Amino acid sequence: MQIITLPEETAIYYGALWNGIDTEIAGAGTLYTIGGLISNKPGCQAKSLDFSHLTLMPAMIDCHVHLAMPYKSSDSLAARINKILMAGVAAVREAGSRNETFFSDPRLLIANCCRAISKKGFYGSNLSKEVSSLPEALAEINRLASQGAQHLKLITSDIFSFSQYGKTGPLPFSQSELTAMTELAKKLGLAVMAHASGDEAVRRCIEAGVNSIEHGYFMLEETLPELIKHDIAWVPTLTPVAVHLSNPHLCSLLSPAEKNTISRSLERQIEMVGLGGALGIRIGAGTDAGGKGVPHGSSLVKEIELLRQAGLPNAQVLKAATSEAAKICAFANLGVIQPGYRALLLAVRGNPLIQPEILAQPEALLLN
Repeated sequence: MQIITLPEETAIYYGALWNGIDTEIAGAGTLYTIGGLISNKPGCQAKSLDFSHLTLMPAMIDCHVHLAMPYKSSDSLAARINKILMAGVAAVREAGSRNETFFSDPRLLIANCCRAISKKGFYGSNLSKEVSSLPEALAEINRLASQGAQHLKLITSDIFSFSQYGKTGPLPFSQSELTAMTELAKKLGLAVMAHASGDEAVRRCIEAGVNSIEHGYFMLEETLPELIKHDIAWVPTLTPVAVHLSNPHLCSLLSPAEKNTISRSLERQIEMVGLGGALGIRIGAGTDAGGKGVPHGSSLVKEIELLRQAGLPNAQVLKAATSEAAKICAFANLGVIQPGYRALLLAVRGNPLIQPEILAQPEALLLN
């Protein structure tokens, strides 16, 4: 796989093109870029790239990663970012770490939250700033915004239990606290992503007006239409649960009862994603990369496979990792191939609308 930095002016000859929106692929043609943006006409000094044997599509986006994780790893940040890029992913939304870190790399587009916010004494200390009161939380939100955060992550529930089916634990924040934090974040221009599992946690987040639900395990079917009503996206993160069953080492650490609970939980989540997709919920592909057993970069194709397993049409699955992902991550002018959009492009061999699995072996990532 090649990583190519586009010249100032480029004419790219392609054999086929998927623009990130349509349900069909277009035939051969030429795509022009000027100053890193897609153009409808060539520049005066355009240099040519011959991808006439390949298909162009928007570069992929991972809606949920942890660039600092795993903490006990020999991988450097540069090495992790290289793995992400080599997988055809040009942009990610960072979902928090225990240290105050704003990640930056000229090759990868990163939407930073720095640290999530969690309630002291509840889940989340490994990737967040723990707060004891609402005033403390609001002060932290103000500080994060002043430091340059692009979005806010709130830890609004525990993770679901691997031993007791359907158990998601106590809720850390009241409805009024969640609403106040969300309203302040939005006033400061921050999109709000909410870690939430369990129906009550999800409903509180909906009432608070968050922008996206992360995980959403054990949400009830009757709650799904509320996401549409309030235009809230869902990033269901199937991979970090599935890996406990597919990774031999992680699986060996589980008891038979735990394997059964995890399997049932995953099956339920996949079923719910299928129902949500059919209703028209905006779904984003997020891997939770950096979590236990979830590699950076390559795990996005696994998430795509699981979204397909849920019954989502291939075009909707691809949008979850391109055009819809860009909206969820608040990346302006990204994820679509049309004039004025940023030219972050992926070249693949074949038709991804028919065979999304070809994304596991991309031919070239074009950056600017």
